[in-house]
Amino acid sequence: MRSPDADQCSGRGLRLAWELADDFGVTEHAVGKTVWLAFKIASAPAWLRSRA
Repeated sequence: MRSPDADQCSGRGLRLAWELADDFGVTEHAVGKTVWLAFKIASAPAWLRSRA
C-alpha cells in the first residue's frame, strides 16, 4: 500500500478497504493480484429470513 501525499488524487483505495473491512487479503499471481475483503453484517430479522 502506498502512503500518498495529501495533495495526490490516488493511492488510497487499498488503505480504505483495509481500514473498513473485517478481513482483508491479497493473493499475488504471476501477472497481477487478487484483492479480497469481507465485512461482518448482522443477520437478517426472522421475518425476512422466512420469506426466502
